[in-house]
Amino acid sequence: MSNRSKGNKAEHEYELIEQSKGRITYRVKGSTMFNKNVDIFNIFDILSIDSKTKEKFWIQVKSNKKLYEPEKERLTGFKEKYFNESDKIVWANRKDYEGWEELII
Repeated sequence: MSNRSKGNKAEHEYELIEQSKGRITYRVKGSTMFNKNVDIFNIFDILSIDSKTKEKFWIQVKSNKKLYEPEKERLTGFKEKYFNESDKIVWANRKDYEGWEELII
């Protein structure tokens, strides 16, 4: 399975998880040969909004990756500069045979 296929599968799986929580979602479509980076703000794969609380979850989906400090600082800085307190950044990491690891920033 290619990295692109693996990423698309992980994003789709996580989108279904978010929808099962009663949230509406927007997921960017995968990259193509001509359009390499199609993420929201070049960072996020999924935007999820809770219909009851109106909270927004900006989600970065990964497969078998650690959240290293420089990346965490970049996401935290982006949140501080552009987002409201109610907005949440979610680092969703699919670990093979273990399920999902979620870190909320």
